[in-house]
Order: sequence, then structure tokens, then C-alpha cells
Amino acid sequence: MEYRRAIGTAVAMLVVSFASHARAQETANSLPKEGTGPARVLAAIEINGARRISSEELVDFMEYTRIGKPLNIQKLEIDLDRIRVLLYADRGFVRAHFTKPQIIDTDQGVKVILSVDEGLRYRIGEVKIEDAIVIPPDRLSNMLAVKTGDIVSGPAINCGIEEIRKVYDARGYIRFDCDVSLDWKDPAPGTDDGTADLTFSVREGVPYTIRKVTISGNTVSTDEALLRVFSIKSGAPCSREASSKGVRRLSNLDLFDEVSVFEDIDDDTRQVDITVKLTPKRSSE
Repeated sequence: MEYRRAIGTAVAMLVVSFASHARAQETANSLPKEGTGPARVLAAIEINGARRISSEELVDFMEYTRIGKPLNIQKLEIDLDRIRVLLYADRGFVRAHFTKPQIIDTDQGVKVILSVDEGLRYRIGEVKIEDAIVIPPDRLSNMLAVKTGDIVSGPAINCGIEEIRKVYDARGYIRFDCDVSLDWKDPAPGTDDGTADLTFSVREGVPYTIRKVTISGNTVSTDEALLRVFSIKSGAPCSREASSKGVRRLSNLDLFDEVSVFEDIDDDTRQVDITVKLTPKRSSE
């Protein structure tokens, strides 16, 4: 199995879970589609319901939908998702959503009318960690970037999950996973913000160790020398972070066009065979 570690956090995955699949599908299906004729130039964007974030900021944040440029409905959908995830959700409006856009033809071009339901801004209430055995829940809580009273932020929640994942990864728990559930509550009397209790449900799995590490495609040095640079030995916990660091060390030698890591996981023995595949630079062959 090839292993390539994605950079960044899965912000979109977290926030998408706040909206129902049915609503998302309904919105996508009801969007008007572009015709087969000449592209329609976007003349204006009007946004109704934007109170906590100004219409000007929302329009400026759009990456693909620009006044004076041809309107692309699919890219408009992407821009609306970006606004929902990267602007509203990051500022605590995690249940904000857009209704179906209206597309109106004018003499100057196409006018897009958007309506947004911002919903409440939410702050974090109680934070719980469930099913953590190997590492005490109190220690995991200290790793989270979210605390009671903070504004709910999808990126901050995902950052906390990533920090917890790194701790388990260092111990060989390559099947580690963590789900987050939120319990929404209305504002208390005299307050404007709702609260959301967060529950992190941990699935630790079991630890895996390295059985062997082999080099493939090497024509520039001895395998033993390159294994010393990769610096992962048999019997060590199977850590994907350690593998990524090993790949970077080999890449920094400037001898290879590509360095890839492949895993062969044996669930019966809880051991992993790693193959480091090298593509030497032509000048190095």
C-alpha cells in the first residue's frame, strides 16, 4: 500500500458534517447550469442576509467568481463552500449556509443574487474525550487548541485532532482515528451566542512495529548508507511522521527525482514492511 501523507488539515470534512447531505444535494441539483452558447459575463453580485460578515468581504473572498469575468456555476459553488468553511465556520458560524443562487440576465451581463442564513455564532461549552485508554484523557485535552468559551472554529478543532494523532502515531497506532460530535445549544438568557459541547471519540486501535525496511531503485550508493539516512529500524514503532521525515532526509541528498514510501501491513502480526522506492536523477545514474 502506497503511503503519501497529505499536508494540512481536513477542515472541509469537519464543517461539511454540520450540514445535511440532503440539503447539499438539493442545492447542487437546483443550481442553474451554463448553456452551450457564449459564456455569460458576470455584471454584479448581490448578497442578502450578510450581517456578521459584510457583503464586500464575502465577494472579495471569492477566488473563482469575479465581476467582469465569465460566470461558471460550478466554480461559484466552490466559492460558496470556501466562504462557508473558511470564513463563517472559522468565526463560529458553523451552521451558516447559502440557499439556491438566483441568476438574472441584464443588459450589462449576468447578475447573481445570493442569500445566506448565517445562523448563530457558537462558543465551545463542555469538551470531553471518550474511549482514550493508552493516553489519559486529561493529557489529550491539554493538546487541544480549543477550550471552553472559545469561538467554535473548524480549523482549530482539526488542529487539535492532528496534535493528538501525532502522539498516537509516534507510538505506532497507525489505525488511530477520532470523530467529533457537537451538541448544539441555544443562547443562554442575556447572551447572543449559542454553545456547542464537543465530544472527541477516540478509536486507538493497536500498535504496529516495523518488521523490515528495504530500498528499491537505488543506483547511487549502498543500501546500508541510505538506510542510515532514512533512520528507521526494525522493531521500531511504525510512525508515519517518522517515515515522512526519512523521506525528507533522503530528498535533501539531492540525488533523487522522487522518494516514495510503500507499506505492507500485516494485521495478524501487527507488523509493517516498508519499501523505500527511489528514482535517481539521470545525472546520478
